[in-house]
Amino acid sequence: MGKYISRAMSPTGARLYGVSMESGWRRIWQKRDAWLDPAGAVTLFAITSVELLSSGVAPVELTWAMLGGAAGTLPLAWRRRLPLATHAAVVFGNALAVVSVGHANLLGLLVAWVFSGYSVAAHSKGWAAIAGLVLQAIPVVGFAEVQPVGSDSVGPAQLLLMLVPWLAGREVREQRVQAAGLEEQNRRLESEAKANMALAAAEERARIARDVHDVVAHSVSVMVVQAEAADAMLPGNPAGAKQSLESIQTVGRDALRELRQALAMVSSPEADTFHTGPGLDRIPDLIDQMTQLGLEVDLILEGEKAGVPPSVDTAAYRIVREALTNTLKHAGPVAATVRLRVDAKALHLEVSDTGSGSHPSPPGSGHGLIGIRQRVAMYGGEVSVGHTDDGGFLLKVTLPLDGET
Repeated sequence: MGKYISRAMSPTGARLYGVSMESGWRRIWQKRDAWLDPAGAVTLFAITSVELLSSGVAPVELTWAMLGGAAGTLPLAWRRRLPLATHAAVVFGNALAVVSVGHANLLGLLVAWVFSGYSVAAHSKGWAAIAGLVLQAIPVVGFAEVQPVGSDSVGPAQLLLMLVPWLAGREVREQRVQAAGLEEQNRRLESEAKANMALAAAEERARIARDVHDVVAHSVSVMVVQAEAADAMLPGNPAGAKQSLESIQTVGRDALRELRQALAMVSSPEADTFHTGPGLDRIPDLIDQMTQLGLEVDLILEGEKAGVPPSVDTAAYRIVREALTNTLKHAGPVAATVRLRVDAKALHLEVSDTGSGSHPSPPGSGHGLIGIRQRVAMYGGEVSVGHTDDGGFLLKVTLPLDGET
């Protein structure tokens, strides 16, 4: 006797089988546009065929009725791609079948006609949808022709069957058009947002580049001058050389601190480094530093800085520092004047010197001055550069107090 071995499916295998079946049905449903309409059309034709075969009409009339049933149902398979042509075929098939059997009690054809009227309104636009409504009225007249004598030719039920599917299709189409418009608007807004983010990133990179340039240009210039001074004083004035070396250390530490602040945004985008940094209260220290390097700087302050926003405060300091650094590099140890004036609307600053050195020509074409122009433009301010009456260099800047970015 042979042995019958029964192997039960493990729980894991059962779960995998269930997941596989579910995934298969999901894939079939996702592709429903490819098979649902043809399946519906064949189903309606089958229903219509059963109704016609059981109608008891003569073979000739039955043949014409079957042709009408096929024409009135099967074209629904193309109702999305060719809505008007499909509707015309369905209407013609309905009329042929109804006239052939002598009555309108054909459920399959009625459903096909109603659904075709909906489809031509939902998937057509303009004149094609209006033409579909006109075609929708033809079966109503045909139904009236085969009604028993004395009955209403066209009643409310027929009018509802004609209008409701068409109006429902138009409403669905309008909603679809609105949804497509909203989707396009969302795509456009998303594209604009990405463009704005890219622009903001580019502006941030430019800001960091300006800050790094300011720090490096100023600090390196100061350290070079101090190192040269220390080298010259070392044989006969060790104390003075030591003071210059200590100044180099101070400038280097300040430069490192500002570089860390300027570059913090690169490693930590949420860090708020834009509004931090040295401000107007550090300008006296800056002037003392420049004085040690040989510049004779006069500082003139007018107005109160209490109402100056932090970002404008930092920008003003860096503009003054860049201007004095340019004076030191291009004109040497000359006399300079820094004038700061704060009123209710703006901070006005002027930096001038008495030198006649190699300032950029035409004025404003150097990298430092280009950075100053870009920095001022960020705040909606104004900048002008030129020469004083005695041949020195003059920088004028206006920074609006409400221009904080």
